[in-house]
Amino acid sequence: ALRADFGAACGLALGGVVVHPAAQAACDIAAALLAGAGLGGDCALLLAAEDTAAPAFRAAALPRLARLADQHLDWSVEPARHAALLAAWRRGVALELSGA
Repeated sequence: ALRADFGAACGLALGGVVVHPAAQAACDIAAALLAGAGLGGDCALLLAAEDTAAPAFRAAALPRLARLADQHLDWSVEPARHAALLAAWRRGVALELSGA
């Protein structure tokens, strides 16, 4: 599951899209990780989207990919931490949907 989540997280980090509805949790968690590291939305990614070889795209993309890779490696060692984040995400969605 972590491999698929990592792929979805990278898709969000580089393209700003959720590749499949089933990947929403992974993308929301990735967005929070990136925002917490000061790597929120970046205009360079959007401006260079048509030219992924552009230096501006690489400069904006590499720190995001490195942060996601580091976190996913940590979760590979401690999968219970990832499971706890998923459970918290599900609780948050359930609370939001219930209006509580």
